[in-house]
Amino acid sequence: MYKLIVVSALLGLMAGSARADIILSTSNPPGTPLAMTAGTTSGPMLVSVASDNPPNDVMAAWTIKLEIIANGGATGALTFQDPVTGTSANPANYVFAGNGLGIAATNGGSTLTANDFFDPGAGSGASVPGTPGLNLLRMDFLASSNATGLFGIYAVEGTANTQWTDSNFTTHFYSNVPDGTSTVRIGDVLVNAGVGPPATPEPSTLVLLGLGATAFVGWRWRENRCRSKQ
Repeated sequence: MYKLIVVSALLGLMAGSARADIILSTSNPPGTPLAMTAGTTSGPMLVSVASDNPPNDVMAAWTIKLEIIANGGATGALTFQDPVTGTSANPANYVFAGNGLGIAATNGGSTLTANDFFDPGAGSGASVPGTPGLNLLRMDFLASSNATGLFGIYAVEGTANTQWTDSNFTTHFYSNVPDGTSTVRIGDVLVNAGVGPPATPEPSTLVLLGLGATAFVGWRWRENRCRSKQ
């Protein structure tokens, strides 16, 4: 009940906007993709925040909405595998350390939303450092068996989608993900084609291989016999 009251209060205060000094990024930004193989689950990608104005930016709440969009020429499907819908484990170097109320995630396959709130009983919020910053979320991906190519990880702009709240309960938009109705690319995943099972020889090929082996054995037998007569 306590968490519900706190979350409801903070959500009510997360309205309006102000100047933002925090950048939203990933451990695999555009141009440095997370590589994986079709039909497998990827390694981890971390979503992180860093302040342009440390240590003055204090974060009391955050929310992000991410979407996977395939580049032209990509095939198959890439989806968010983890976190699943529910309460997600804190990533390493979590911005709220052990003072969050719990990361709530909603996994829609090609979309992922997550949010958390700093526990008011532990203080007014967490100071966000400069680059490389601290982490918000750990996630990985599942590629279909026919997937290949480059897929972008995008932050969805707009109130209640991707924003953060400071210690005065003022809402900010990330400096690289402003308020709007579009998306901003913050990560890349490159899916390489999987290696299929060894090809099974056709019956005719097996017959030819058998005949060839028989002929070779016969030739060796005749050669050895001729040598023994010399």
